Amino acid sequence: MKKEEAIKLVTNKKVYVNGKSVEIQQKLFELGFLWNDNKKNGKRIDHEEEPFLYTTNSHEIAWGCDMKNFVNNTNYKEITVEEILNITIDEEFKDGDFLYVKYARLETIFIFRETNCYNWDKTSCYFYHSITDDANRVIEEDLDIICCHNDDIEVLRKATKDEVKILYEELRKEGLGWDWFNKCIWKIKPLEYVLLAFRCSDKWHLGQISDISDGGLWLVNRMNSLPANAAIIPYKGNEYRLSKSHKEHNDI
Repeated sequence: MKKEEAIKLVTNKKVYVNGKSVEIQQKLFELGFLWNDNKKNGKRIDHEEEPFLYTTNSHEIAWGCDMKNFVNNTNYKEITVEEILNITIDEEFKDGDFLYVKYARLETIFIFRETNCYNWDKTSCYFYHSITDDANRVIEEDLDIICCHNDDIEVLRKATKDEVKILYEELRKEGLGWDWFNKCIWKIKPLEYVLLAFRCSDKWHLGQISDISDGGLWLVNRMNSLPANAAIIPYKGNEYRLSKSHKEHNDI
């Protein structure tokens, strides 16, 4: 379930912990709940010896030890230990995330396009590379291209750094780049100025494309090919980013 649904499920509830106080607290902490009597360290395991826990509408946790009060308190709806501990949060993806999906024995890496209809039966993207048949496709409009039933999905997750590297390589074979900030595919042109980010530096650097033959991007001012795991965005429109940090992007 989505995190918002899980929070709603456990809000304004009371639970008899039945020896599972630590596990319940850990689950509540994951959902953003804090102890109401220890705001400075609200995610520290505490009061584990107490038999009852309560959650409030302000997402705070309280404890109790009086059975009569627990039974008679109608301000909170009772929830079971199992209902809390069985909560699993679906991984949520945002526009521009690099994802991996395996379904019906097919493997695909793609750049996720967020749509109004969040439905994995019809998933939109900006660009995808099929690992299975080594095929690429650029999606220029908001089209559904990965059509698979949820029951067929074996794996759906964020792409690893190695998979991100593959996707960058495939983009460059097409003479394309991915603009993180404007969330779009762009056509790289010879002599175009670009901003570059490398693992060995935490700043954006200015570069110029001199050749795009065979999918290799060559830089006039560096005289070497661009590493596959380096990031590249248009300089035009991003001038103010020059020499600023790129560390908000952890796929470099």
